[in-house]
Amino acid sequence: MKTRKELIIPDGKIFRTAFDCEYKAWQLVQTKTGDHSSSPIPDNPSKQDKLAIAAWHYSMMQAQGESMEVPEQSKKLAGIINTILQKETAPAFYKISHCKECQFWKTCHQQLIEKDCISLLANMPPKTVADYHRKGIFTILQLSHLFRLRRKRSYPNTASRYLYELKALAIREKKTYVLQVPEMNGGPVAIYLDFEGLPEEDLIYLAGIVIRQTGEADKTFSYWANDKENEEAIFLQLFQLLEQYPEANIFHYGSYETKAFKKWKRIYKEQFAGIEKRMVNLLGYLRTHVYPPTYTNGLKEVAGFLGFSWTEAGTDGLQSIDWRRTEKRRPVRNGKQS
Repeated sequence: MKTRKELIIPDGKIFRTAFDCEYKAWQLVQTKTGDHSSSPIPDNPSKQDKLAIAAWHYSMMQAQGESMEVPEQSKKLAGIINTILQKETAPAFYKISHCKECQFWKTCHQQLIEKDCISLLANMPPKTVADYHRKGIFTILQLSHLFRLRRKRSYPNTASRYLYELKALAIREKKTYVLQVPEMNGGPVAIYLDFEGLPEEDLIYLAGIVIRQTGEADKTFSYWANDKENEEAIFLQLFQLLEQYPEANIFHYGSYETKAFKKWKRIYKEQFAGIEKRMVNLLGYLRTHVYPPTYTNGLKEVAGFLGFSWTEAGTDGLQSIDWRRTEKRRPVRNGKQS
């Protein structure tokens, strides 16, 4: 058996990965061979990057029988990596926010499904997972038995905490549970809005709109910005379009669109005031009123349950960002796809 000094110290990337997921770090250790004694420093290192680099240096010094002063977090991280190096069995893992960015997600997701792991449910935080584990609840099936159906007048308040127990029951029974029917002031016109952007650049580069009107064919519009200088033009065209339908609800999925609009609120107060009142976040109702039998409330998962699919199977927001970076796109003219 290898001693501590004989252990191969993995590269700094694996130390950084352990901050996100110990299981991912363990998998990277298993797939790497030879000496990876390098600690690449990013151009703009974050606090976690710096702690990971310090942990790597600390481990290298420890392996040589020497010591150095580093933050306690770095020492703890070095200990985690040392444990990973000495164990052949994988550490426990759960679904976390980092999963969608991980190259191992597909295989991990399948394993979590096979285990019926409660962490699959609707962005359940690690603390909530741990709380359920302390109660002896590890699977979605077990969790589903904690919810008791009651008479309508004694249903939980829709504004209270998210009911993971009811979500688990919906999956077990393969039924959609409605605590309260959402109230919407409908009209002859409905507008559906979706933005695509680059978060690290604080840039919205594409706005897609579908206008559905009773008795007419759907109208679709797309507004494209090749760079940050053209972003304002997207919103000016969008404001002009939305003002043509002053009574129509503007439906979107999630808070991304609302936050993007608020960026221009100070400049275009008058236009934004009327729009803000008409915006309806459909995802909000899936957090309060409606519990479909899906692991999460992600748009693609819910849409798949309802029988809809995307033209490009398996695509997501990260894929669209990659397409923008690697492929040339034709600009949109006159507010419609050219």
